[in-house]
Amino acid sequence: MIDGDELEFEALALYAAAGADPSDPPGVDALCRRLLGSAPRREAMIGLADLTPLPTGYRLRVNRLAPPEQVAFLIGHELAEWWLDERGISPATLVEREALCDALGARLACPGPAFAHAIDVLGHRVADLARRFRVPRALALLRIGEVARRPVRLLGTPIRTRGAPFDWHRGRVHPVRLADEGKWGLMAG
Repeated sequence: MIDGDELEFEALALYAAAGADPSDPPGVDALCRRLLGSAPRREAMIGLADLTPLPTGYRLRVNRLAPPEQVAFLIGHELAEWWLDERGISPATLVEREALCDALGARLACPGPAFAHAIDVLGHRVADLARRFRVPRALALLRIGEVARRPVRLLGTPIRTRGAPFDWHRGRVHPVRLADEGKWGLMAG
């Protein structure tokens, strides 16, 4: 499985292939147009998103009923699938592939350089960062850990932890309400 640093590199490589600056990202719609030759289409469909090869390129569709805060991530995930195929990266199982596309899709929706700048401006306020990048709060929380290395933990099944090593049983933490998903997270305090 590709690690976090390699995923950051893949996201930067994808931005470079699109001729886009990850410090000032054009948005995933524009990224899609630059890479695939067409913008994503919002349609009535089964499922949340898909990418279909066509004789003249690709068609990326997103369910028009998908929550607005999910759209950038969904497009990022589908672009990640295309990118992995282009690069010949083939995880062993479908579960590994989906996890890899989720992780790369998050990095496309919230590219490291732009997210780091947003943290400098907005601080580690999860709701503000999520609103700025139009992504779920859970994704913003995990990106704080990945980009700023601040220890964070997304509670649920499975529990996901990002950031610098931290003793979650003894260290000072504060809860983070992820209201848009009905979930909770923790952030080292």
